[in-house]
Amino acid sequence: MAEPRPASAPERRLQAALWMILAVTLWTGVAICVRMLEGRVPISDLSFYRGLLSVAVMMPLIRRAGRMGHGGPLRKAMPWFILRGVFIFTAQTCFYFALTWMPMAEATVLSGTTPIFLALMAGMFLGEKVSAVRWVAIGLGFAGIVVILRPGAETIQIAALTALASAVLFASSSAINKFLSRTEPASRIVGWTNLMIAAVAALPFVYNSYVPQWSDLPWVAAITVLGTGAQYGLARAIAAADASFSGPFDFLRMPFSAIAALILFAEWPDIWVWVGTGIVFASIFGLTRDRALFRHRTGTSSG
Repeated sequence: MAEPRPASAPERRLQAALWMILAVTLWTGVAICVRMLEGRVPISDLSFYRGLLSVAVMMPLIRRAGRMGHGGPLRKAMPWFILRGVFIFTAQTCFYFALTWMPMAEATVLSGTTPIFLALMAGMFLGEKVSAVRWVAIGLGFAGIVVILRPGAETIQIAALTALASAVLFASSSAINKFLSRTEPASRIVGWTNLMIAAVAALPFVYNSYVPQWSDLPWVAAITVLGTGAQYGLARAIAAADASFSGPFDFLRMPFSAIAALILFAEWPDIWVWVGTGIVFASIFGLTRDRALFRHRTGTSSG
């Protein structure tokens, strides 16, 4: 039997686009489920269930492949695995809090500003060269955030700041991932990070000692399954095509969330949220294109 031919570049881009659309749809499903719970389940518990499922699914595969590491190199990397787990757990908790207490689409776009903060951190802490184009894109992104928040027009909600905090924390975890990837395989980073997320989330889970009501269990289960599925779809999209192509699709979360919020919760963002969203999207698109051009010029896999 003849071996299947490798997918062409247009086919890989189509696959990446479809995987990204699936991931965004699943992320929107997570947001809907969090809103449906209306705060009845402790927010930190939702992160625990997510982490537990990820460990249950991924850790046996990684251990079987012998990629968990041992000895001195593992001890050296362990503090970074722990810190990354703390950042991701806290970021998820902040995002779920924002979803519970502010309009869904607005929470989604504010938490989606992660690439802007990551670009800033890469230049400040990882020694990456930040081009003039990237600085302009970063400044544009912060301008978009200001338009969305409109600090002079109304009181900035704690939930909005929490959504922004989730973006900063996700960016911090990505910066640590960039640092670790210089010496650690991706499977080890994923395995230990998920283990640390579950361990950190277990502390408030044990303290709360809260057992979800039977009526809430379907929403909790959906959050864990949909969230894990979204992460898988994102990984498949990045594997199929360059992140500079796949990344902008992630911003489909905003219109998807807006439509879902209108249908289910009678919410619709005002004009300033849409204007700010457009500015933020232009910023992130500029960052991804500049990064792709940098890789093309230097022939590197990371910029």
